[in-house]
Amino acid sequence: MKIIPVLDLKDGLIVQGIAGRRELYKPIHSVYSDSSRPLDIATALHDAFSTEGFYLADLDAIGGAAPAEDTLKELTAAGFQIDVDAGATEVSELATLLEAGAHRAIIALETLTFPLFLREAVESFGPERIVFSLDLRNGTPVSACEDWQDAPPLDITAAVWGAGIRQMIVLDISSVGTGSGLATRLLCQDIVERFPGLDLISGGGIRTEQEIEELADEQFLSGLLVASLIHQGKLSPALVHRLNAGT
Repeated sequence: MKIIPVLDLKDGLIVQGIAGRRELYKPIHSVYSDSSRPLDIATALHDAFSTEGFYLADLDAIGGAAPAEDTLKELTAAGFQIDVDAGATEVSELATLLEAGAHRAIIALETLTFPLFLREAVESFGPERIVFSLDLRNGTPVSACEDWQDAPPLDITAAVWGAGIRQMIVLDISSVGTGSGLATRLLCQDIVERFPGLDLISGGGIRTEQEIEELADEQFLSGLLVASLIHQGKLSPALVHRLNAGT
């Protein structure tokens, strides 16, 4: 299980996510950098943790604005591998992100308007370049798609698996930045049991290094999204180095 730092981008700066209440997000305060500029934060975390892969949530784009292509290009030009959620709802928008240097493009349940888009995306770019994000709020799916607004998470997972998705993020946005523990733990275990070929990432609310160690030992996640614990200085570089090296 690899540790994947989260970069929540809003108004050109990295912000602190709290329980999905995006209107309240403020520029990040990190023990690793006095700046909240994306490249400064990514560089500081790379220097501290040797991390090259990041999850970038372009919150303005998710809200309907144009994606921050310049920021994405700046990060990828510096050598970072960026998985980006920019609220893409069309193949052309995914192409723009991938052409700008994104390692993988994320299709989020929150902004997905029709399920067929998933199959189109996989057919256009391959399952290795597309990630689906199963977005939840207090355990309930958050969906712009009428067909899935009342669907159980496992039913949605079955549908995206059938569309060819092989990489998925499970994120309960109500737990982000709360330090309340990983709210999706049992759901993720159920998903992996039913779909053993699905590469699964989760995060949100990670509380302690001990919780991270336990999740790594349980081996049902390939990656863990972390932000607050890092910026508060509560996650040791040694642990991240060990997990990301697979030792």
